[in-house]
Amino acid sequence: MQQAAVRRTDEDIAAIQEALDKYNVRVDRGLPAENEDFIFHLRVAEASHNSVIKTMLLIILPDILKIYIAEKVCDKERKAKRVMQHEGILQAIIDGDGDLAEKHMIDHLHDVLEFSKK
Repeated sequence: MQQAAVRRTDEDIAAIQEALDKYNVRVDRGLPAENEDFIFHLRVAEASHNSVIKTMLLIILPDILKIYIAEKVCDKERKAKRVMQHEGILQAIIDGDGDLAEKHMIDHLHDVLEFSKK
């Protein structure tokens, strides 16, 4: 996450923003947005310009999304929370604040960690 905040380009920021906008449209319409969530995280990983991070994400995220869809983890309340978290992540990346970007991502992934404990 810190690498994305430090290494990102204007094109990376535009790609992350586009992914976030598509996610937000789906959430606003009450539609499933797991795929758009995946794309948001992929764009953040790409902004790190670190192929290891991107590869790891491509390996683990599909399984996480599959479980989330099957278990209906992404309810309406959680989606609204994720929108705010995504916006915080993006803003920290735009600001080049790696520490804050990392903090926002840790907070965002807390739900994933808690769910995995069950």
